[in-house]
Amino acid sequence: MCPLCDYHCDYWDLKATCLQSRITYLFDNPTTVFFAVFMSFWAACFLELWKRYSAEMTHRWDLTGFDVYEEHPRPQYLARLAHVKRTKHTALKNVKFFMLNVVTGELEPMVPFWRMRLPANLMSFSVVALLVILALATVLGVVLYRMSLLGASILRQKDNKLITYNPILFTSATAACINLVFICIFNYIYQFLAEWLTEKELLRTQTEFDDSLTLKIYLLQFVNYYASIFYIAFFKGNIKSPNQWVKDFKLVDFGNMGLFPEYLEMESKSVGQRFQTGRLRKQGSVPRILGDGIKSPNQWVKDFKLVDFGNMGLFPEYLEMGKF
Repeated sequence: MCPLCDYHCDYWDLKATCLQSRITYLFDNPTTVFFAVFMSFWAACFLELWKRYSAEMTHRWDLTGFDVYEEHPRPQYLARLAHVKRTKHTALKNVKFFMLNVVTGELEPMVPFWRMRLPANLMSFSVVALLVILALATVLGVVLYRMSLLGASILRQKDNKLITYNPILFTSATAACINLVFICIFNYIYQFLAEWLTEKELLRTQTEFDDSLTLKIYLLQFVNYYASIFYIAFFKGNIKSPNQWVKDFKLVDFGNMGLFPEYLEMESKSVGQRFQTGRLRKQGSVPRILGDGIKSPNQWVKDFKLVDFGNMGLFPEYLEMGKF
């Protein structure tokens, strides 16, 4: 077969791609279409059943008449305003701490929009935009790493046989590991900054706080997880033709393995997310292994040993379902 690159590449035999083709066929075959259609219907059914269950729980707990306009202020909001009131900062002296709520008829502390809330919103928007650009720059760096490593493997053909025989698989595996490391690091940074920025916005109710926090975290983690996937879907192999170069770089195209390296990258993200969030649990338990000789603990003991939800409740689980 013809060389795969313009320089430093030799002719190669088609039989060298047999193993790669067999591996690719395991994930890229006619049953994949059936699986995709089945998962689409399953996701739609799951969403509808979850809506029915949520409506049932809302009716059971008598929350059908809940009005967000009658929601009380957040305790953190009141404590923050009490702390602001004790400060002597000139920008905070004009805070109108008490304003009549026409819905509840009670006096509630309020903050000025132009002096406090607008600067906080502008700061949140600027920081989120900067983090999105940083995530896109990370994807670009990984792409440049793959091109550089693939070129280096071609130049060093006689030094390492493992890299020489499987250059695309090796570069994809290492790039997926690097991308996973950056995703895990950025997730912690995004979580901390999103909570900090939302607290700075001084949102009155818990519903407003949750909506703002959800928008920030979902936007940041969506870009963090799917920026590389969007590059593969819309840009990889579609910018230039195989015989054209961009500056001194030749863009990475789809090889004889098709989308298998990209599938490997997606699976590494999914498995890494499971390890990061602690979703892998031990199968079985000691009473189940040893039989009925051990007395099962009481229900309140089981409840006490459950994992603490924290201040975000089930939001991480909802976010995980929305991403995957």
